[in-house]
Parts: sequence; C-alpha cells; structure tokens
Amino acid sequence: MSHIEMIRDLAKQGKSYKEICELTHSDYRTVKKYIDCDDFNEPLPAKVGRPAKLDPYKEEICTLIDENRKNWHKQRLTASRILVLMRDAHPEFDVSYPSLQRFVRKYKEQIQVDGQTGYDRLVWHPGEAQADFGEADFYQADGTLRRYKYFVLSFPYANKAFCQIYLGENVECVIQALMNIFTYLGGVPDIIIFDNATGIGRRICKQLQENRVFTQFRIHYRFSARYCNPNAGNEKGNVESNVGYLRRNLFVPIVSLPADVEHYNQTELL
Repeated sequence: MSHIEMIRDLAKQGKSYKEICELTHSDYRTVKKYIDCDDFNEPLPAKVGRPAKLDPYKEEICTLIDENRKNWHKQRLTASRILVLMRDAHPEFDVSYPSLQRFVRKYKEQIQVDGQTGYDRLVWHPGEAQADFGEADFYQADGTLRRYKYFVLSFPYANKAFCQIYLGENVECVIQALMNIFTYLGGVPDIIIFDNATGIGRRICKQLQENRVFTQFRIHYRFSARYCNPNAGNEKGNVESNVGYLRRNLFVPIVSLPADVEHYNQTELL
C-alpha cells in the first residue's frame, strides 16, 4: 500500500506517467491502474454454499402444515409438535428447534399473505352500532364484592361507546340498556350487530331464532338487528375493543355501586 500511496501522491503533485514510472521503478500499466483506481477494498471471500440440515425435510413439513390448516384453529400444529412428529418419523432428524421454528413461522406467514385475497375489509357506516356484554367486579352498597355484567353499545363510525351495568345479560337487561341509551342520544341507530351468545337471539347454522319480546321492542323502535356468526368476534371488533377499554378505564380501581344501580346508570354512565 505504501507503493500505491507514493504513486498517487506523485500524480497529485502533477507528475507525468513517465516521471512516476521512473521515480517508482514501476510499469506504465501499473502506474495507470493505481491512479485510476477508486476502490481499494479487497473482495470478500466467496461463501461456499452447503445444504442445510432442514432442506431434505422442508417439503414434508410444508405438507403437514397445509393438511393441518383444515383443522380447528385451536388444534393446529405448532413448531414444537412438528419437531416431535419429525423425530418420531425420522430418527436421523437432527434439526434444532430454533431452526425449525423460524422455517415454520416464515412458511405460515407466506400462507397468510398468499391467502389475503380471500378476506374483505369490514366497512362501517354512520348509524350502525355494535352491542356486547362485558364482566367486571364491583363493590355493592353493603361492601361485598360481586361480579356484574355491563352492556356496551358502540358506534364504529364515530368510535363512541355507551355503557350500562346490570346483574345479568338477559333480554330484559338488553332492552332496558338500549332504552336508556336511545333516550340519552335522542335517536336510534339504523342497525345493531349483536353477539351470537346474547339472550335476545341466536344464530344456529343458517337458522336465526330471535326472542319474541325483543322483536316487539325492535319493531317499536324501528331498527334492524344482525347477529354475528358463531365464533366470529371479528365481525364486531369495535365493541369488543371498547368492552376492554371501558373496563380498564371506568372500573379500575374497583368501583363502589350505590343501592340504586339504575339511577347510577342514568346519571354516571350516560
């Protein structure tokens, strides 16, 4: 490098190629090469690729994951379970768990990306609401601790939610909560999406059974009701989120309820 540096310093001084050749005892092509050179980094040694221990088994593992996707989401294969199955099927299987876990996670992410075209984004419009119940502990007037239900009506378009506390979650509680909220708002939403497990109605496969009392209430207030599919909480994600938000922000620390809970609902929660 000292020889190269001498050649470049002489060039900066304005020496000609011929003069530099004579002063450094170098060939003309050598002098020109180092003067014109812009990158003196030495090339990195080429990596010699070698097959990974997992390569011979990747196709079999992908097949296991693909076939297992048909199962219920709570009974699908994990990386640790795949490791056990592969070791049982192949005694020579000598792949570490972290390597297998990285491959399984990457393959599952790829499957999700490839299958995104099969999902539609939920879009909510003004006048649409979602309803659900949550649970929280409260101190009663006598000082005892009891778990109450609280009804939440959420408006996804405006991201606003309203809450009412009751001992149960039957149809009478739903009707009273809705009446209180409608009176406070001075209006009624066009449509309300209810959880499949509420006491006002239930969807069983394609058959919908709605409580008669609630049907009369709904017709009186002139709003439509829609029920989520079983195990499909994502269909009312806004109210699911607000159920947790209200518990964490309104009922923590634990709230002491007065003897007249209905008065508390109308004066403190609306």
